[in-house]
Amino acid sequence: MDNSEISQSLNNIANQVSNLGSNTSVGLGDISQKIDHLNTGIALTNTLLVLLIVSIILNSLINWRNKKKN
Repeated sequence: MDNSEISQSLNNIANQVSNLGSNTSVGLGDISQKIDHLNTGIALTNTLLVLLIVSIILNSLINWRNKKKN
């Protein structure tokens, strides 16, 4: 190998390393967006779960009150 081949190889390696950084940044941005989407879905699910629990409690109290009257 002469100096020009070594220089070309080193340049290729340097370019590949810099491309890895760019690709990693793009991938992390995509993952961050997916995590944000999941967080939004989880927040909605938690809200619906709280509403379900409140309605179950109210239903139980109403049933208990009706049985107590009879």
